[in-house]
Amino acid sequence: MLIEKKDRRILPRWRDFLTTVSLGELDSRTRQPTLLDDARSSLAEKQADWDNNHTIWHAVDFIAASFVLGEPQRSSEAAAFVLRSGDAPAPALALARGIASNQTDHLLVPDVSPFEGEALYREIHRLKRRTVSEPRNAVAWVDLARAYLLAGNADLARRAMNIACAISPDNRFVLRSATRFLVHQREALEAHRLLVNSPATRHDPWLMAAELGVATTARIGPVFSRPARSLIQSGQHAPMSLTELSSALATLELEAGKVPTAKKLFRQSLECPTENSLAQAEWASDHVSGLVVKVDEFRVPRSYEADALQSHSLGEWDRCFRSALQWLQDQPFSSRPAVLASYIGSTILQDYDTSIRLLSASLVTNPRHPTLINNLAFALANVGELDRADGYLSLLDVQDIEDTNGVTLLATQGLVKFKRGDAHEGRRLYLEAIAKAKKQGWQRYVAVASLYLAREEVLLDTSEKFLALHRAMDEAERCTDKDVLLLLTRVLELTESSGTETTPP
Repeated sequence: MLIEKKDRRILPRWRDFLTTVSLGELDSRTRQPTLLDDARSSLAEKQADWDNNHTIWHAVDFIAASFVLGEPQRSSEAAAFVLRSGDAPAPALALARGIASNQTDHLLVPDVSPFEGEALYREIHRLKRRTVSEPRNAVAWVDLARAYLLAGNADLARRAMNIACAISPDNRFVLRSATRFLVHQREALEAHRLLVNSPATRHDPWLMAAELGVATTARIGPVFSRPARSLIQSGQHAPMSLTELSSALATLELEAGKVPTAKKLFRQSLECPTENSLAQAEWASDHVSGLVVKVDEFRVPRSYEADALQSHSLGEWDRCFRSALQWLQDQPFSSRPAVLASYIGSTILQDYDTSIRLLSASLVTNPRHPTLINNLAFALANVGELDRADGYLSLLDVQDIEDTNGVTLLATQGLVKFKRGDAHEGRRLYLEAIAKAKKQGWQRYVAVASLYLAREEVLLDTSEKFLALHRAMDEAERCTDKDVLLLLTRVLELTESSGTETTPP
């Protein structure tokens, strides 16, 4: 079981509308007027709706629109109404508090409160009723799409998202959400087409950033790289509006081998970062000499991913696990936080039960994801649920998988065989995984598979344990990764506690 160090792209985050508003990612205020109107309709219309319908949702729509369009005090009465009701979602209450206290520049972003179980289905029911009463409310359709996806119904999510795009095809929130949905569905080319075809992308740095990130994900050339450079230099936008665009351009420069330019752009992206651009800079710090990112110093709301990445590199496993779990709660449809949290939970902390719960939930929105399936089978095998582990492994044909997942799945199959007492077949599968990793030059995978093979040989007290142990020691010493060295220490401790000598008699 391993976490793969994949390349990272600047892809839009997808949160509910009110949280996105409170994070400032829909703020249309720039140093010069912008052509983009992020509200569903004009602020005057929102105010009229509120004046005629004193309901919590009309109030919420009005305060959100007023904040996005740079006139928050216009909705102070509606904000007070929201606060009196106490029945609004946490993001709406945070926004209302900011408006009521005239502190909208520093809104208190609520902690993540993911919908799951009955709460998720209540949210779906509420949003369905809202789309019936307000069929042209694109924001409600996007939030409904997200809720459907979390419930595992991608078809209904797609239908709701298509309706939102038809209603507001140039709305920043709609376009960025639709882009993230399509990338999640492995339709990056369609996501790119959506962005390129919208006239809003030509003027909006948030949409341009999405286009650059999606283009590289789709393995095609970006359309807006040159306009993006011009936009950054134009002085039209405040630093936060440019942070993800600077970060996306920096990533392109890094991939092109232009490290000094990339470093300059990454540093520019950190002038007023989102948690997304902060995580990108933290990821890039492993690839750009002299780019130092101290995550704690930025105090960016919801910077869970950046903190998880940094604490992982420092070997601070408990902190990494907590941050990865929070990242997963913030982006519950994403496989990446689930992969990291389950790896740390199972391999480092040996908290198999938590790993099993989060992986089972993540597979709802990522069915047949090979890494999630492997990690779940690994955790199940370690708590003795061998039939369930085999059931998940049978969903995939390992021989058809050419990437690193092919190695880990072979090794996990070997683990299950060992747990069933079949050392011969377990050893064969582990050695096949090791040989496959060696052929590709994947030393981390060679080392970890060797360490787990040695662990199982020692646990079963086989005649091969000395050979396996020395192979594992040799391969692990070729790695400098803290997690691999920790696994080596544990295998040696297990060997000592079992009374096994490290050399044959």
